[in-house]
Amino acid sequence: MHVKEIVGLIEISPLFNNRSPMKKIVKNIIIGILIIALSVIVTFILRGNFFNFDKKLSTKTKNEIEAYIHNLDVPSSDSSMTFLSTYYFGDRFNDDKLEVYLWVIFEEYIDKAGTLEKLSATSMPYVIIIDTTNDEYKIIDYKIPKDGNKYKTSIKEMFPITIRGKVLSFEKSKNYKKLSQEHQKLIDIYEEYNKED
Repeated sequence: MHVKEIVGLIEISPLFNNRSPMKKIVKNIIIGILIIALSVIVTFILRGNFFNFDKKLSTKTKNEIEAYIHNLDVPSSDSSMTFLSTYYFGDRFNDDKLEVYLWVIFEEYIDKAGTLEKLSATSMPYVIIIDTTNDEYKIIDYKIPKDGNKYKTSIKEMFPITIRGKVLSFEKSKNYKKLSQEHQKLIDIYEEYNKED
């Protein structure tokens, strides 16, 4: 078969006929595939270059973060005690600073004859900012979201796009339920240990 005959077959084929509805369908499928492929490529580029979560913080650094958050909330009285539980979303470098993304449950109680009475409670996301100059991790600042109708906007400003949705829906998640249960266990253990005979 000669080249001219092949070209002729292509020209009369329904797929390449301008009046054919098949041509539109194929064209739309190709455009759809290209859009999906481009979206996947952009997502991988963003995750690789800008949202590269470390998730390798040492136990020492995590303990220091919890101590730092404890010290932010000064107990309302000398006889009160605080309980803190954290869920770790991840971390990333932003310029020369390490940002650590957490959810924190923090409660203050007063002990009345071995029974704890709650004085205050907070449950919210935190961003802890750590200076890593000379490979020495030093906590220098923190961020918490704004109240009311500014909450969602402040979450978008505080958290990377890859975990933003997870933070916004966290209180409805299984991880939040698990964190709450673990937090309650701390309180139950304290009460059991200090229960008067």
